[in-house]
Amino acid sequence: MPGFGKRERVDYWLLERQLAGHRDSLVPATLAAVVASLLLTAFMWYKAPLLAHAVALGLATVAYVHRFMIHRNAAAKRRRLQMLKSERNVVINAALTALYWGVTFTLYARFAPPLDLFLISSVAAGVIFSGTLMYRTFPSAVYVYLGGMTTLLTYCFVQLGFASAYLSVAALAL
Repeated sequence: MPGFGKRERVDYWLLERQLAGHRDSLVPATLAAVVASLLLTAFMWYKAPLLAHAVALGLATVAYVHRFMIHRNAAAKRRRLQMLKSERNVVINAALTALYWGVTFTLYARFAPPLDLFLISSVAAGVIFSGTLMYRTFPSAVYVYLGGMTTLLTYCFVQLGFASAYLSVAALAL
């Protein structure tokens, strides 16, 4: 890489490795998230109104289309500026995904019977874990994802105000 000093070459190489690691985990993590979405939607189908399902589907479409645009473009991007844009897009996708899941869990928790909140918090814990694994190569994306998810879910459960909601917050914290 002519024109770059030793430090910049190392940074460039590291960024390339981070993007490759993210790209490698993108498809399996997305498939797991889609399966979790489908299971949660099927479980809540008769408990939540159609509008809640439509909002969840719309947010999922935005988050996952953005994710696959990153995946499609990441293989072609080898120039430094384009790679930095890819890194920014990974952080944006972490925020979009956290928003999708946080809003979806919030909507479904409003309509779920109290005992179903434990199931919702268990699915949330699995989604948080798989998302953290997917964004693991970018600490800033992990912070955005974890911060967004835990804030939205804690707010959601505390706002419900009954004992099983507080137990769900405790389960989520674990």
